[in-house]
Amino acid sequence: MIILEGQKDIYMPVRQLSAGTGQAKTYLCENRHGGRFAAKIYPDMNGVGNAVRRFLYQADYPYLVWLLDHGVSEIQGRKCDFELFEY
Repeated sequence: MIILEGQKDIYMPVRQLSAGTGQAKTYLCENRHGGRFAAKIYPDMNGVGNAVRRFLYQADYPYLVWLLDHGVSEIQGRKCDFELFEY
């Protein structure tokens, strides 16, 4: 079982949405309140930089999904960077 510990909540993947985008795998996740989110999990800590992450937290464009949370979790003995978006 994978548990993603973000800055704001804890998320559990329900199912994989994509096999990988080249950088990350995408999962449908839920938090303990039943909220649904899309998580991008980056192997080997290769997530986006802090400047891009700040932009995604503040961006308000109609065709851009909101970055809601991020964190680092250990998956199969390796630390992975992840980002959580609205689903």
